[in-house]
Amino acid sequence: MGDFFSSSTTRAKANSIAKSQQFLFGELGATLCSSEFVVAENASLASLCDLLFIPGPHDPTIGSSAALPRARLVDYIVRPLMENLAAKSNGTVLPYFMTSPVRLRYAQGKEMVFVDAQQGQDP
Repeated sequence: MGDFFSSSTTRAKANSIAKSQQFLFGELGATLCSSEFVVAENASLASLCDLLFIPGPHDPTIGSSAALPRARLVDYIVRPLMENLAAKSNGTVLPYFMTSPVRLRYAQGKEMVFVDAQQGQDP
């Protein structure tokens, strides 16, 4: 969940960090569908769960990352993840790129997930 980028990112470093994030998202896609994560015959771990990506306050989003709701992650950053998952899972694994906050409904319950840099810090 969120804040894949550091708050100390400057514009000069943003391009190299974006390339690094592209690489890491690609590696995540390859890893999730690798043979080490096969849990049943022809079923990878990624095919048995839903992958939700919720942006944090410092992540590159479509539009402003300061305003709420925060839009989903920028496509060019997560494209390697999508390509690896599609190629290695024959299109059966589709990640969901959500806004922040996001409301999730499951079974008879509902949850709201909000990613903020202030959460988890001691007062």
